[in-house]
Amino acid sequence: MAVAREWGPTSGFLFETPVTETYRAVGAVMKGDVGETVKYGARAIGAWSGGYPPLQVVQTVEGGWNLATGDTDDFRELIWSKYALGKKKGKKRGTETGRGF
Repeated sequence: MAVAREWGPTSGFLFETPVTETYRAVGAVMKGDVGETVKYGARAIGAWSGGYPPLQVVQTVEGGWNLATGDTDDFRELIWSKYALGKKKGKKRGTETGRGF
């Protein structure tokens, strides 16, 4: 069974996504944020490997992490990102805005 390759450039530059995810992972390491390091590290590995692990696996793990740590109580984040759900991060925890579903 073939795995769909979900990672790809968002514009014309071929390596934009892997470089962006790697930059975010390194930034998280520099800040000492373990959760963000794992998140962006997995995303960088997926982007550089061409889709292994698939993006949906990373999104589901990230949503599970957010539920487990209390960053969210929205189970839809196991499938979709905050961006896809129309949520924007506020400056304080718990100040997210959404579409109202």
